[in-house]
Amino acid sequence: MKVVLKNVRLSFPNLFVATVPKDYPTQKPAYSASFTFDKDSDNHKKLEEAIKTVATEMFKDKGAKKLAEFRPNKMKFPIKDGDDSEKDYLKGKMTLTAKRQASLGRPLVINSDKTPLTADDDKMYGGAWVNASVEIWAQGSPNDGIRCQLLAVQFYKDGDRLGGAAPTDADFEEIVIEDDEELI
Repeated sequence: MKVVLKNVRLSFPNLFVATVPKDYPTQKPAYSASFTFDKDSDNHKKLEEAIKTVATEMFKDKGAKKLAEFRPNKMKFPIKDGDDSEKDYLKGKMTLTAKRQASLGRPLVINSDKTPLTADDDKMYGGAWVNASVEIWAQGSPNDGIRCQLLAVQFYKDGDRLGGAAPTDADFEEIVIEDDEELI
């Protein structure tokens, strides 16, 4: 079930190069990103509705029981409660992790005006605000769980970069070399 998230904070973006997680070297290369939003937001409500729908479709009358089983397991459920994190900026928030197998091709990555973006544009950084299109689906045995496939990401607006500020040249003076100076 497709869900479009609006004005969510981007983190851990691997949108241009498929990677293999260091902790799981046997996994196939994938594109990925995480999206953070308020607990009481429409984004959260839409996701929960989609999750409930796909769980009921896959697991029938056992859907609610399966969801209770999946929620605490990060390998079986794509949404994490920020209140369970040690990071203060996640309190009162939820985070969705979405992946897209490299074999499916890169997700669509566009600017606010729908023009394509590249990594060199430096718009898709941790801390940017984006819209995201994802597909929520339920997987049966033997690896049952709720999954989230990354479809597309659209730049919405700039935000404070996560992990510190961007480097600047403020620490340096301009260097002027005279023609008669020897360089060592």
